Amino acid sequence: MSPGQALRRRVPPWAVDVGLVVLAVLDAWINLFDEGTPVVWFCVAIGSTGLSLRRRFPLTVFLLTLPMTVFMDVAVAPIAALYTLATATRNRRLLVGCALLHAAAGTLAWPLSDTFTGDRTWTLIQFVYTLATAIAPVLCGQLVQARRDVARQLKEVEEAREHERALHAQTVLAHERAQLAREMHDVVSHQVSLIAVQAGALQVASADPDAREAARTIRSLSVNT
Repeated sequence: MSPGQALRRRVPPWAVDVGLVVLAVLDAWINLFDEGTPVVWFCVAIGSTGLSLRRRFPLTVFLLTLPMTVFMDVAVAPIAALYTLATATRNRRLLVGCALLHAAAGTLAWPLSDTFTGDRTWTLIQFVYTLATAIAPVLCGQLVQARRDVARQLKEVEEAREHERALHAQTVLAHERAQLAREMHDVVSHQVSLIAVQAGALQVASADPDAREAARTIRSLSVNT
């Protein structure tokens, strides 16, 4: 186990979620410099606290972070939401659409009429930069998902091998038991056959009627056995 995996196992998930919420609020506060309106702070509260539910509702939480991205240049909340969404879904089109949506929200100015009044080249550069920033957590999330898939497949292969080894051991044990049973059958059959032969000889050679009757009984039982 790597040190990173050991650390993740020691830190409970709720502590990680609380830490992300605190970082998201701190990121928004630094960008606002106490200039935020009540509407902006409401968006910050919704988007930041929504990170605590990112494991259960990753797409919804990502959508809740979009208003923050429109009003300010934040990174923690949308990146965490995109990363969680990328680890939870296999829909590549959805991930591309969310990355484009994040880039568009990060490029738009508020009010929206101010977006296209300035230098459009700079707007395009800002869009490409924001899109690249959004693609990074998506790729990391997909990498984590692929790693989990490989780990699960390796575990399944190992379990299949263990099952195969157990079946092989049972087959070998059954073969040994059958071989032992055959050997015991041969030995017992040989001994009982000798008993039957000896009883038959005693039955023929003995002059005592009781001895002949006992020998006949012994021979009959041996033959039946």
